[in-house]
Amino acid sequence: MPTASLYAMDATPAMLLALAKKKENISPFFGIAENIAGSIENAKKYAAVPKRFDAVFSTLMLHHCPDIDKVFKSVRHVLKPTSKP
Repeated sequence: MPTASLYAMDATPAMLLALAKKKENISPFFGIAENIAGSIENAKKYAAVPKRFDAVFSTLMLHHCPDIDKVFKSVRHVLKPTSKP
């Protein structure tokens, strides 16, 4: 079975605390979707969080974001480049 490193970003400290209590294999960190790269830089002060990811998943959060275009640009910025066949 392949291994994966999992990270969870949320703007709600209570959600991050709840996640940390439930799952040992997920590294939670505080951040906002419109500026994931900046959130990662801030989180690096406290934990090892990579600058780039193979995949980004989001659930139940877009309706909370005032600028959805910024969110998608932010996600694209932290994704690793895809390799072309």
